Amino acid sequence: MKILILHNSYQQKGGEDVVVRHEHNLLHDAGHEVVLDQISNDDITSPFDRVRTAYAISGSQAQYQRVLQMCRTLRPDIVHIHNFFPRLTPAAHVAAARSGAAVVQSLHNYRLLCASALLMRGGKTCEECLGPSRLPAIRHKCYRGSYLGSLAVNRMIGAATDNPEWIRSVDRFIALTEFGKTLFVKGGLPEENLFVKPNFLPHCPVPTVPKDARDMGYVFIGRLSQEKGIARLIAAWNKMPHHPLNIIGNGPEAEWCAAHAAPHIRLHGALPYAQTQEILGRARALLFPSKWYEGCPMILLEALAKGTPVLASNIGVAGELLPQEFATFSFNPL
Repeated sequence: MKILILHNSYQQKGGEDVVVRHEHNLLHDAGHEVVLDQISNDDITSPFDRVRTAYAISGSQAQYQRVLQMCRTLRPDIVHIHNFFPRLTPAAHVAAARSGAAVVQSLHNYRLLCASALLMRGGKTCEECLGPSRLPAIRHKCYRGSYLGSLAVNRMIGAATDNPEWIRSVDRFIALTEFGKTLFVKGGLPEENLFVKPNFLPHCPVPTVPKDARDMGYVFIGRLSQEKGIARLIAAWNKMPHHPLNIIGNGPEAEWCAAHAAPHIRLHGALPYAQTQEILGRARALLFPSKWYEGCPMILLEALAKGTPVLASNIGVAGELLPQEFATFSFNPL
């Protein structure tokens, strides 16, 4: 089978980019012919670039023609689209479908339902735009605190979910969890075309570090941002001086973390994957204080594969992904 994978990668690489690579390799190793076409946001740097991107966000004619020509040349059986925001746009799906390919859309976040993609506002979960109107997103400036930016993203959402041709062009939507699926159905996607396929690890290492040899204390691994609960974690952990904490990752709250973290909290910044995995395998527990409806976080799968206990906020997918028999513990998000 010939499969074309389309993905708009982020300027700051994250879990979605890892999943795309894993799926590409899995399909290739299974004997399929797989082509990965990946564009990035790296060249969106100037105000003009941002205005041009916002103008085309609901449907780029250039991307439509590019994807259509690619499909006519490669003649894929399936076009699997991961992230299409902001440059691929909903035009990619229509072009792929008109070429005769079957189209699959993975739902890594909630961008098709929410301008912020997080279903979160003011530090709390928010489902206001799952109702009959998306105007609250504009009123609350949910996309980067901007009225115009929120209006542009709402136009993109409307060009997809309010467009019968776009809905018909996607043969299958892939949600990452049953919890996520319920939200997308609530947001208007057709339930009969929604299927659940969690993220996965390409290999499952057997735990190599016994409990009494786990010498790295506790660890947080992820983006240093509000929705990940990092600020509340540091505020709470400052009061626990006898329990070392390693924080691995970068993000918009990195400077705040550096200014407020007590000496027993070590900020490593971003580390290579192998080094991050080594620390995870030697940690007493992974801390996961997320405050939003996560998709299917790779770090949780990696922790469980290494036998590292997880302390996670009890919100969204936590109960689905973290069964208590695997020595995981949940708490109410702060």
